[in-house]
Amino acid sequence: MCKMRNPIIFLFFLTVFIVDGCTPMKEGFNYGFTNRKALNRYVLIEENSFGAKRLGYSQNYFHNTTFDVHLKKYGDPEMVYEYPIEKKYQGIKLFYTKLDSVYVFESKKSSCNCISLMKTEKISQSERTVYNQLSESKR
Repeated sequence: MCKMRNPIIFLFFLTVFIVDGCTPMKEGFNYGFTNRKALNRYVLIEENSFGAKRLGYSQNYFHNTTFDVHLKKYGDPEMVYEYPIEKKYQGIKLFYTKLDSVYVFESKKSSCNCISLMKTEKISQSERTVYNQLSESKR
């Protein structure tokens, strides 16, 4: 029994070391691990908040895509909304209240971490109300 325990402990620490040292793998894990909590939910992007962490995971997961380029160009939005499209596909809306704009990105391929800008629209009155309610509840 003792002989079996040592290899298991070794494999556990080896796995932790490898995962911790491999940033893309770690970010992919963080993105997937927090996905259920993020779906169908509006979240504010504030320093050290779940929304800010989730946006960072998304940006790292969709590295070198139009999503990543957009965030580097426009900066962080004030609010995001992630939603499922079909099995294994999802979308994310980036809300820039100062620009009165929503940028809608969607993934359409399950074989890669691809995501594309599908459209840009104005923030609806109901979305602005959600943003105001979330902002007021943080005060």
